[in-house]
Amino acid sequence: MITVNLPNREEARDEVKEYVHKRYISATYAHWRIMEYPLVNMSPSVIKLKIHQEGEQSILFQPNAESIQRELNNGSTTTLTEFFAANSCPIRGPTANALLYEEFPTSFTWNNKEKMWTLRKKKILQYGRMDSVHPAKTELYHLRLLLRHQRGVTSFDHLKTANGEIMGSYQLAAIALGLCQDDQNHIDCMEEAQIWAMPNTLRQLYCTILTQCFPNDPRALLERFKSHLCDDFRRNYAAAVNNGSISEEMATLYSINDLLVDIQQQLRDFGMQMIQFGLDEPDSTLLNESSHVDLLADEIDINAESFFQANRSKLTQDQENIFNTITNILMKIQEAFMLLMHLEAVGKHSCAT
Repeated sequence: MITVNLPNREEARDEVKEYVHKRYISATYAHWRIMEYPLVNMSPSVIKLKIHQEGEQSILFQPNAESIQRELNNGSTTTLTEFFAANSCPIRGPTANALLYEEFPTSFTWNNKEKMWTLRKKKILQYGRMDSVHPAKTELYHLRLLLRHQRGVTSFDHLKTANGEIMGSYQLAAIALGLCQDDQNHIDCMEEAQIWAMPNTLRQLYCTILTQCFPNDPRALLERFKSHLCDDFRRNYAAAVNNGSISEEMATLYSINDLLVDIQQQLRDFGMQMIQFGLDEPDSTLLNESSHVDLLADEIDINAESFFQANRSKLTQDQENIFNTITNILMKIQEAFMLLMHLEAVGKHSCAT
């Protein structure tokens, strides 16, 4: 081992130079480098496979028109589109149809110059890997899921075909093929919560399910619990409905629109948009109209005593007991208050005389 002491100099420390001068080189390492043996080896090799929706290939280009057009022409062909082409090819098809997308490099090699998959002439072990996709990217996530289970796929439409029918999305195709769970656990969660939770709390739970659990059909989940989610908004328009300012139908539309506004705001707090979950945006026209509704408008005069007597029979026994208990307490409070007022009046009179 040789150690070289660097002279003391007033200059910036060069860590690379210090490493070269002071490092210890063993006999084994020196022999390996002298014989120029490889330092790094990966076996089996791994190739990155492109994953994208139809017409959404990513391209890199220089900021000039010629480069953009050239890359647009070249970038339309990817390992995924050529996977579809190989499956439909009469020559490559028999071999390709037996392979999943990630298994493709075991029998085919990617010709980067020609932009196509060609059959391997030499038996070299190689695997393909697709990038992981966050469930928040719903369609891309389910497209990847389908590629991991579908063989012989010839197009994007073929990929989202289930039982001979082209589904509306990759997500629906994955559900129809039994590749992912339905939303029953989320439905059970909401049904349990609606028993005790106030509408505001229920909306927070719904948005938490959207942003953290990524349900398969957020729109259907919203439709199922819409009346409970907007119950407080609906009550806000009760006075206006009672005095005839707006109709029941308009009150329902306003309350649902207010619900969408609230959900939109909560999703924005998570950095997300309604469109990511297939939900409708709030109607700005309805929002403007509802802002002019007098939510505190006087209701039609109703005699409290007659109203109570007419509806008292609707109370359950428990509700009747609660009513009587509260009434008795209020009566005692009123009596105590009247006594205090009387004593105060007597005290003032005594002081005056």
